[in-house]
Amino acid sequence: MSRRVRAAKELRDGSISYREAGVDIDAGDELVERIKPFAKMTRIPEVLADVGGFAGLCAVPQGIEDPSS
Repeated sequence: MSRRVRAAKELRDGSISYREAGVDIDAGDELVERIKPFAKMTRIPEVLADVGGFAGLCAVPQGIEDPSS
């Protein structure tokens, strides 16, 4: 799809799809699956969740002062 057609579509309905924006969700999912074994090798006790769409989740270790206080 040409740049002009994408711009016209965006103006028409206010949005474009991820694919139209150049994002390949299937390729991203495949990459996550390929890097999971490497991420697992770096796992520490504070990790609460595995690698997902955006990032893993870690707990702040006890004894760390809350910087917002």
